[in-house]
Amino acid sequence: MKLLLSFLLTSTLLFALEEANEEIAQLDISLISEPVSITEFEIPEPRLNLKNKSPVLAATLSIVPGLGNFYLGDFETSSFILSSMGTAVAGMYTPSYFIQESSSLTIQTVWAYGFYSSYRDARIYRENAGYDYQMPTDSFAEIALSPFSPSILKKPEVWGAVLVDLALAITLVHFTSPRDAHIQLSTGPEMNPLFAFPVGISEETFFRGFLLPFFSEYFTPTGGIILSSIAFGAAHIPNARYMTREDARSYYALNIPLITLTGAYLGWLTYKNNSLKEAVAYHSWYDFIVFSLVSLAELAEQTIRTGKPSFAFSFDF
Repeated sequence: MKLLLSFLLTSTLLFALEEANEEIAQLDISLISEPVSITEFEIPEPRLNLKNKSPVLAATLSIVPGLGNFYLGDFETSSFILSSMGTAVAGMYTPSYFIQESSSLTIQTVWAYGFYSSYRDARIYRENAGYDYQMPTDSFAEIALSPFSPSILKKPEVWGAVLVDLALAITLVHFTSPRDAHIQLSTGPEMNPLFAFPVGISEETFFRGFLLPFFSEYFTPTGGIILSSIAFGAAHIPNARYMTREDARSYYALNIPLITLTGAYLGWLTYKNNSLKEAVAYHSWYDFIVFSLVSLAELAEQTIRTGKPSFAFSFDF
């Protein structure tokens, strides 16, 4: 038995040595003729198994700013959100209203972007396996610059729709309100027209970037557009807190339905282009025009009240 085992082990060893000699003989000596520096070898970085990450969980964790991106291992975006919010929180304690409001909008914008980006990236990591709705993939820079992009602004579905929406709003107010009615469009004192751009980014990334694809997976794209636009309209109900009771009733009866219909159009625009850029550009410039008109109306009212002409653009720092 021992002789048999010894024979088998010896035969196996000889066979292994023979195989090794054949592989060595087949080596191309030219490949090792020059010394190779250890710096030429790349050690792969450890990677998380991102395909198992849940898009819904990532978006849910984004209730805590940056946590959804952190869950995905996207520490760069998570740091961007936290640092932006930290700076904005510090600005909330300054005496300047403009800085306070800008800080508040910064917090709103990066927080909303966190929901969209975490849900988007989790689906990308899963290669959209099992999902029917085609998710937009716009970056924060692309979204922020879209209101100033000639290729976006030249589209009739953007600039033409803004004009139609404004005309519709003015017509509704003119023909449905009493002659002595005064509907206050401002969502707060000293609404600066420049605030329209962060508002456009934050609301579009959340409602059309996150809620629309989320609802569309359960209720088809049409259902997603309807539900996200209803949520969009409902989110504007608190704007009436600055209004008189009469103005608030008019706002609920006229503005909220119009805002909901606008949300449906923006949902369709996002779905059609598979991008948030058109919706952000539309939303930003529509709000910019409305905020500008409100600011001019406030200046005119101040002129009538004081008897002194007052027309100026100022930035409170």
